Amino acid sequence: MRYDLYQYITENENTILIHNEMFPYKHERILNFSISEFSTLGVAKGLALQGYKVIVFDTLGFLFFKNIYMLNEVSNWENVYLCVGGCGFTYHPIPHHTLYNDLVIANFLGCKLFSPITKQELYSILNTKYTDPCYIRLFPEVQPYIKLKPIKSKVPVVAYGWIYEYLKQYVLPIIRWDLSSDIPYESILIEDHIRWKNTKYWFGITKEQAIQSKESMNTFLAKAWYYVYEINKKFV
Repeated sequence: MRYDLYQYITENENTILIHNEMFPYKHERILNFSISEFSTLGVAKGLALQGYKVIVFDTLGFLFFKNIYMLNEVSNWENVYLCVGGCGFTYHPIPHHTLYNDLVIANFLGCKLFSPITKQELYSILNTKYTDPCYIRLFPEVQPYIKLKPIKSKVPVVAYGWIYEYLKQYVLPIIRWDLSSDIPYESILIEDHIRWKNTKYWFGITKEQAIQSKESMNTFLAKAWYYVYEINKKFV
């Protein structure tokens, strides 16, 4: 999905992307601020006030921990979009620049939360103006190759982002959560995050696991599928 961001930049002349040694593509409107993460959001806010649409691309730890004061204190983030490619457990072991509780922090800071699956969804978000900080979890670059037997769940199954996309053909029915609406308590929530919603059943990733490689993504999806299977055995 990083390439989709690059395409968006090339197709929209009033858009600038700022990153800190983290974006793989180059363009005259893609600015590398190197390790000066503390000033990135200040520059983004200034460019937005001049009428530009600004996308800030970074890893979670650098984006939040080094800018948490500004995100918390400054109002009206219109035309500034925070995009991350290293969310949840993308890196292993957990280094200083990633987080496994990003949704909790973003929600606490009043961000609008998004986890687009397609290029069209990403473009739709970027083409909409928000006054609150806009936090976008990009779809992982790697893809799993798992094959599972489809099962019908008697308990509602809820997931988001890449988890929903890859489980929707194996767990039926499954509800795609928009990260903002309420979730039924009597449901199974599956997420790449610490537990942050109160549901009766939950399956997530511990901080000792990762989703960087295809193998670890496969393992996670297989375990999530088996968890749903085991819960449903109680209702036979």
